[in-house]
Order: sequence, then C-alpha cells, then structure tokens
Amino acid sequence: MTKPFRDFISELEVKYATSSFLLSKYAGTQKGYVEAAIRDTSCSLPLRMAGAESITDAVMLAGKLGVNLDPSEGLAELAAFQSSRTKTIGCVLNLSLEGMMDAFSRVNGMKVHSLQSANDSHQLNWKVNELNASVSVPKHPKSAHNSTGAICVIELDTGDRIPTVIRQDEIIQLAKLANLSPNSVSEDFALKQVFKRALKTLVSPSNSQLSYLQQAAKLIDIYLFEH
Repeated sequence: MTKPFRDFISELEVKYATSSFLLSKYAGTQKGYVEAAIRDTSCSLPLRMAGAESITDAVMLAGKLGVNLDPSEGLAELAAFQSSRTKTIGCVLNLSLEGMMDAFSRVNGMKVHSLQSANDSHQLNWKVNELNASVSVPKHPKSAHNSTGAICVIELDTGDRIPTVIRQDEIIQLAKLANLSPNSVSEDFALKQVFKRALKTLVSPSNSQLSYLQQAAKLIDIYLFEH
C-alpha cells in the first residue's frame, strides 16, 4: 500500500459513509474491521501488500451488497491474493456461503428454493419440467469424496424454478484447482460451487444487487483458482 495508512482509512470511511449503503451509518464500525484486517500479519500474504484501490473496491462491493465485514459473523473477509498469471497482488471480498446467501436474500424477484447436496447412496432427482422443477435431495454428505453432487434451485416470483446441478467429478476437480484435498472438502464447498454456478444463469440488470453478487462470485473464483 503506497498511500499513508491513516489517510487511506479516513478516506475510505468517508466514501463508505456517503454512499447510502445498507450499513452506511455503521461506517466507523466497518472501517474498524478493515483496519484490523490490514494490520493482521498472520496471513502468508498480508492484506497490506495489496493496493489501496483494490482494497477500496472490495470494501465498497461489500457495502453495495449490504454484507457486514464483522469477522464474528462469518459472512465475508478481505483477503489478499497473488495472480499466478500477472503476479500482481490484489484484494478480494471473499464471501462465505452464508455471506452469499445473505446478499442473495436482498435480490428482488427471486429466492433460493433449495440448496442441497446428495450422498453416494442416492441420486439427484427432479422432474424434467424445465423451469417448474420439483427437487428432492438427501442431505449432509461427509465430504465431496462420497458426494454425488449438489443442486441449487432458484425460484422466481412467477413461480418458475430454475435448477442448477454440479456433479461429484466437478466438485473434486474444483477442489484440486483450489489446492484442496478431495478427501477433506466440506459440504459447504460443494454447495458454494453450485450456488455460484446458479448465479451465472440468472439475468441481472446493471447496478443491481444481483449484478453485484455475480461480480463478487466471479472475483471469488479468481481468488480461489489463481492464488
């Protein structure tokens, strides 16, 4: 970070507070979480190594989504990553599955009807009726290794339901790309991947809650698969 730290934090707080975000009146509190994240040196790649503009973009994206940066809530974190392609260090708003669901709860005109995973003794099933999908999926696999996949069904205000599926082999491949052992991948990982895939199928107006969430999901993939 080339800009003086105190100046950067002050400017960021003002920018956040004047942007009419859901949490704008708590700009001071949110600033505190950002300040603590930058001061944290426990990570192998400290956030302070990312550019001020990159950090600002990530914080403002959190503001647009209305996601609280309080680490105790576990919705999001500011993480530094180095691109394997360009070698540049940037900051990403890394939303947890709960954070993505929290942000999606404020998307107009649609909701998550079902987000579940299946184990190796059952298959994913739904009625092949295009947008009006009826889904029944067993829950709680122990890991991606014995999971047959996961499904996300988005329901529109019209009553139409849009199913998105991810298979076991895809979950394992994504885990490898993220430098995770396929034997230790959590259920949340599978659910997060299928939810991000479902987001890509949805049409979003510019500068909408959904478009901001789609942007965040894209950046999470860059963080996950390039660092």
